[in-house]
Amino acid sequence: MAESKEPTSQPITLLLVGKTGNGKSSTANTIVEAGTLENSSAPFAVAHSFNSATTTMEWKECELDGRRVKVINTPDLASPPLTNDGKIRSPTTSEASKGGKSSSKKPNRPTLTKNKWVESETQRWIKEAKGKPTAVLLVIRCDMRYTAEEYAIFRQLKEELGGNMEDNLVVVFTMGDFLYRDGVDLSKELETVCDELKEVLREAKERYVVFNNKSPDPEDKKTQVKKLLQVVSEIATAEKAENR
Repeated sequence: MAESKEPTSQPITLLLVGKTGNGKSSTANTIVEAGTLENSSAPFAVAHSFNSATTTMEWKECELDGRRVKVINTPDLASPPLTNDGKIRSPTTSEASKGGKSSSKKPNRPTLTKNKWVESETQRWIKEAKGKPTAVLLVIRCDMRYTAEEYAIFRQLKEELGGNMEDNLVVVFTMGDFLYRDGVDLSKELETVCDELKEVLREAKERYVVFNNKSPDPEDKKTQVKKLLQVVSEIATAEKAENR
């Protein structure tokens, strides 16, 4: 294995958002596993059902093509974590610390209204991204119809993260194996999708990539991540030019 070099380019932050079951954690793992992890931490937990494995923000750092990348994985804003009696709970102090994952202990936690939980959770994302992520990755499955619930989550994200979120928005279509298996041309398929998804893509300035997180080929996954980083680099370059 070649010796890892110190990253030289500007570090980038990727904030993954979206509905439970769309593959946020699998996508986050594909990204970090394509590079060199900053430590030997375990991968993001992946649910094998539509019950979310991500109940609070978590993040990991890696080095990709000479760039330090922070990957922030987030819970579904429509599915807040609940206490045993069905109330929404707030994160513990340890969940807000480095790594973003709580310990195995389950201390008493204050409960919140859903609106307060959303506000509290998204503020933690913004803090971890140091104000603004390089890219907001909206994870959507390409093998299922885009739903009203997903669109509502998108509108809520835009409200919480700020009206200019679309400047940094990239849509990540997961389940790419479905496209490859059936020979589907995604660009043509997107011409027939619902108006809500078309609006999301317009707001993202038609920036999207396809991920096949099930690919058994590590090089294939690295190629997918490389394409994503190219899009993210274009966002960073454009933003830098605007700020001159």
